[in-house]
Amino acid sequence: MGKKDAGDKIWRGTALVILCGLVYYFSYDHGRDAINKDLASLRQEAAQELEVQRREIMRLRSALAECAQEKMTASAAAAPVSSPVETTPPPPVERLVLRSGQSKIIFDGELVVTLLQVAGTENRALIQLNFLEEERLVTENIGSGGSMKFTLDNRNWALVASSMSISSATLNLVELKKNNE
Repeated sequence: MGKKDAGDKIWRGTALVILCGLVYYFSYDHGRDAINKDLASLRQEAAQELEVQRREIMRLRSALAECAQEKMTASAAAAPVSSPVETTPPPPVERLVLRSGQSKIIFDGELVVTLLQVAGTENRALIQLNFLEEERLVTENIGSGGSMKFTLDNRNWALVASSMSISSATLNLVELKKNNE
């Protein structure tokens, strides 16, 4: 009986080692497949985000070109007038409704307002102002009812966040008057 018990123990040990090897192999193989799937989905998401950004850049470029064209035609129409004309900016856009990641060009292409991110549950929005002629960026995180003050063409302005949802914000553009006016 000693030889039979010893043979059984050898076979059981060998079977246990083989079983452990198979479990290790299949778990490793499954993990590798899961990592490859995750990597593929991350690559797809990055490609989609790049496409969205490319479209937004193209839209902003065309809007900027339209603003420049309008500015050129307006200056060409005003050029024959020989009397000095006080330059005042066009009436501003009073209300901007932006989705997260969306931009609007205002003040005849002098300023780009971008809603970078909205934290709708916290009623906060991350807003970026791009002063094109000054080549300056200003980014601020404001809450609902909060304001972001800036100066453009020696006039004081404020963007007031009037309302927010999960993915958009409504901003009101208000000119700030000086005390002596």
